[in-house]
Amino acid sequence: MSCSEDEIIKARQALQEAEAGMGSEDPVLAPLLLKLAECLQKNGRLDQAEPYYQRHLELVTAAHGPESIEAAGAVNYLAINLSTQHRYREAAPLYQRALEIRRLKLGHDHPEVAKLLNNLGGLMTRTGEYAEAEGYLDRALEIYRKQGLGESASAAKCLGNLMGVYKETGRLDLSEQTAERALALAQKLFNEDHPVYSIMLNNLAAVYSMNQKAPRAVELLLKGIDLKQKHHGPEHPDLIIYLNNLADAYAVQHMYSQAESTFHRSLAIGERRLGASHPFAGISHLGLGVLFTQQGEAGKAGRELEQALEILRSAWGEWHPDVGTAYYKYGDLQLGENRLPQAEEAYHSAVKIFLQTVGGHHPWVRDIYKKLSRICFAQERGAEGELFLKKSLEKSS
Repeated sequence: MSCSEDEIIKARQALQEAEAGMGSEDPVLAPLLLKLAECLQKNGRLDQAEPYYQRHLELVTAAHGPESIEAAGAVNYLAINLSTQHRYREAAPLYQRALEIRRLKLGHDHPEVAKLLNNLGGLMTRTGEYAEAEGYLDRALEIYRKQGLGESASAAKCLGNLMGVYKETGRLDLSEQTAERALALAQKLFNEDHPVYSIMLNNLAAVYSMNQKAPRAVELLLKGIDLKQKHHGPEHPDLIIYLNNLADAYAVQHMYSQAESTFHRSLAIGERRLGASHPFAGISHLGLGVLFTQQGEAGKAGRELEQALEILRSAWGEWHPDVGTAYYKYGDLQLGENRLPQAEEAYHSAVKIFLQTVGGHHPWVRDIYKKLSRICFAQERGAEGELFLKKSLEKSS
């Protein structure tokens, strides 16, 4: 649940009064800092919350030591804040640090260890490290089952993250089953007005769109967006994900004007809250590029896809799956315009990234091989065309 502005004001006043009486370094301030940080975060003001989480960590570490359970908790709070801002490279070492402390102090099978494994698995899914993410999430679920928590809220969140790994690596049936399982568990644990419920709706809708169930996806997403806005306001960064998924679901149904306006709303939130160079802005440009490609507007599509590539390569580096997707979709645009050399170059760039990140079993890899085969045959390079055609028919590469 979000905090009201009055609650934020009261939390800030309580902190200021305590600082005036005790100074800024007294450990007694730690819970007051945490309270204000959590209120700001729940209200979507993530950048404002960050310095309070930083100060909270400093005070807790000074009071209890850097290897204490208390320090592990404070590190985890800061890591969650950074991860929610999609600053994954900064969050990852903090999660690892908290995980090492909790394993040392609590043992390898403690539920608090599982929470950090889940956090790391979710983060690594977003950075494209799918094999590592799946390992962390499987281990977290194993701990929850061992501790009798297989139907807990934590297990539901873990299933939601695992669904994402399956979706991104092309295991769509398994992804849908896992998302439905997570939603059923959320329904059992929470009422349908709970913020976690909106996350599960979004997860299931994302895979429904990919499994030819777009109308149902739209229905779930509209409900999830309403819940997210109710609890976190109309400009929370997580809404970017929901809106991009909604736009994709509209596009699948050829509802192009709705899709375009939804992508533009997503992009506007991303640029205001996270900046025009953030990878989420890149994803919105990518969605617009694909949408314009579908409508035959090659000029607009090219501009959007080139901008997406520029942002995503700058943000993630050359080897992230999002960059591979941008190359793939740029190749589709060039192929549709019969610019075969440009399409071939883009497809080769995409497939190199996908082979390193999601593996040769992914449906997109097989699709790229099929298109490379067409290009080769069109250019009278029959031997290469046969090789790519053979690869496109293999179950894995």
